Amino acid sequence: MNRKEDAMNTPNMVSALLISLAVFSLVGGGFVSTASAADCSNLRCDEGSPSGDGNWDADVTSITVSPSTIRSGERLSVNALIKNTGKNAGTFNILLRVQSPNGDVAVVDENKIVHLSVGGTDEVSLSYTVTGPSDEYCLSVEIVDDPSRSHLFGCGCRSFSVAPTSRITITNPKDGEEITWSEEGYHARGTYSGLPDGFNIHTIVRPLTTGRWWVQRGGGVHSDGNWEASVFFGIEDRGAGEDYELYAVMTEEILEE
Repeated sequence: MNRKEDAMNTPNMVSALLISLAVFSLVGGGFVSTASAADCSNLRCDEGSPSGDGNWDADVTSITVSPSTIRSGERLSVNALIKNTGKNAGTFNILLRVQSPNGDVAVVDENKIVHLSVGGTDEVSLSYTVTGPSDEYCLSVEIVDDPSRSHLFGCGCRSFSVAPTSRITITNPKDGEEITWSEEGYHARGTYSGLPDGFNIHTIVRPLTTGRWWVQRGGGVHSDGNWEASVFFGIEDRGAGEDYELYAVMTEEILEE
């Protein structure tokens, strides 16, 4: 918070003022990276290169996933390009399986049907809502018969990582606490988890009387999951008895005071 502009021509009239305080914290975003080391051994893709009898055959030629960042509770979109590699036109059933970190496999999307001419291709969209913890996962897009799924025409696998959910809390000051003004600022503290590489924690003060946002000076982020920062609520002779909101946020950008 830029105190110099307000305090430049103001004498130090009062050495301590009480300020009532409303405190809020914000939940930050998560991130994900595409994984390549996940164990996909329980998916059917690892059985080899399945094929039909030559007359009815198909293959998964590519798989893409989005968004590029994902965390538990969010929906993963999967797009697969299916190609008819057989001698006849055919109708194929597509399903999506996901292997969780403990090795369990579940069908999470199905009943997708494509009709392909000889040599034809089609893109199929599938989806999966991530429900497990942060870890490495595998998915497979399978081309099967209907309804038994006993015959596997083609398959493609992809691994992906779910990152820890990013979270930040304010532990000091408490919600509704009254504090004493200090020229060193108030020592705010809190906890965090899942801070992405290159991200920072900033504190922002918002006086409810004006609604303006005041970015505070950068604080310290510790490897044990704690953060701290010096924050200022008003100036020495101004702001007593007013309500404030304190925000702690994770950002990739460096916020200016």
